[in-house]
Amino acid sequence: MSFNPLRAGSRCEPVTITAPPSSRDRAASFSAGVDTTPKSVTSNPRARAIRVTSRTSSVPVGRSSRATPRVARSPRWRIRASRPATVRSTRASVSSAPGRPRRPEWVAIRVEPRADIWGLIVVILPAVAEPASIPDARGLGNERAELDLYGLRVSISGDWPGVVRSLSLDFAWFARDSHGPAEVEVVLERREPDFNAFDGLRSTFVTPRNVVYRADDRTIIDYFGRALSVLESGGNRLLIQGEEEDIVYQAAYLFVLSRAGQHFDGRGLPRMHGLGLAGGDGAVVALLPSGGGKSALALHALRSRSAKLLSEDSPLVDRRGRVYPFPLRIGLHPHEAERDSVEGNGLREIERLEFGPKVALEVSSFADRIGTDPMPLRHLVVGQRSLGTEAQLEQVPRRAAVGPLLREAVVGVGLYQGMEFVLQRGARDVLRNWRPALVRAICCAAALRRATVWRLELGRDRKRNWEALETLL
Repeated sequence: MSFNPLRAGSRCEPVTITAPPSSRDRAASFSAGVDTTPKSVTSNPRARAIRVTSRTSSVPVGRSSRATPRVARSPRWRIRASRPATVRSTRASVSSAPGRPRRPEWVAIRVEPRADIWGLIVVILPAVAEPASIPDARGLGNERAELDLYGLRVSISGDWPGVVRSLSLDFAWFARDSHGPAEVEVVLERREPDFNAFDGLRSTFVTPRNVVYRADDRTIIDYFGRALSVLESGGNRLLIQGEEEDIVYQAAYLFVLSRAGQHFDGRGLPRMHGLGLAGGDGAVVALLPSGGGKSALALHALRSRSAKLLSEDSPLVDRRGRVYPFPLRIGLHPHEAERDSVEGNGLREIERLEFGPKVALEVSSFADRIGTDPMPLRHLVVGQRSLGTEAQLEQVPRRAAVGPLLREAVVGVGLYQGMEFVLQRGARDVLRNWRPALVRAICCAAALRRATVWRLELGRDRKRNWEALETLL
């Protein structure tokens, strides 16, 4: 199909586009025009849409307020065919006189056949060889949250204010003023996921939460058709598209948590999967598996005058064995919140990707009960569940903590690390990430060297469990 550059004045002018003979030796001549009104172009139900993209970087339409709209000349054109019933014309960039930007106009060419064949719609687009990149968050003009997680500046923005506010509540202890650029940016789009932009990709690996794809230097994450994430090269810009609030919220929350974990490892501040408390003599960390009772003990600590909370799930430790606060919202099972009589304005229900719903206790509701300074680790407690009613605390040799530290800190079994964001080529990348494991091992060894190790047998009586642990504070 040959195409001559089109020039149009203030009114629509016809031009002639000649289609070459097909395999059936049919040819047709079409009349076309330029429609600068902001409307969509619709063909008959059997129409075939052809999108024409050039290899140039843009299609300028007018360079000043006095210039007439025109389509830039392009030496080569590529044609891709699809079969939608309706095609929306794309927005072309229009510049006016310096300092006076004009509103962009819609530019399209509609081609109507004179012969008895299918109607055709030709839409002129700027050259787009790949799917569109992540938009600038400043252009969305809606809710925005700024965080500083021990030197990692994070920006969360988009056209879904409710999700942005929920994330800002989760990381409220790390809120910062919007001064300076962010190193990590999350952009939320409340819309149907655009899976067609990545048609033909094959999966790299699958997790219980999503399916991961690779497209050149980008990672595409499909949340089983419910949401779509596009992670740009370098892993610092993430676009999330979806129409389900819970899925979009969880995807953004887990991404920030994953990037924070990578940043902490790089700074020599790895996370430990356990409950972190600040006592009068130093820090106490109780290593407990998921579902081991960390949340229940944390609630007792918030009511106690003998301790302050460093982290309900993942305190940080450095190479000198000091424990740093990392307070996030506390997740409670609904029956736990009711049983422990947790009430107030700082509660909200959240849905999780893999597990059931939880009740989140916001950081703002216990901000005055957070220990703000790093403290040396004095007591390391290894928790063990039992079906009895009594709680027992006994001192054990340091070697008894080696296995739990390897599992809960070095490997990080209970910590969310975000394999979909960390691994780019599947499981083989695990062997390449040996540096974080080495840093974690060094920090855990330094903490163990200075700490007294205890074994806490946790029974069914939560109050007695807390009373046993409180003796170390």
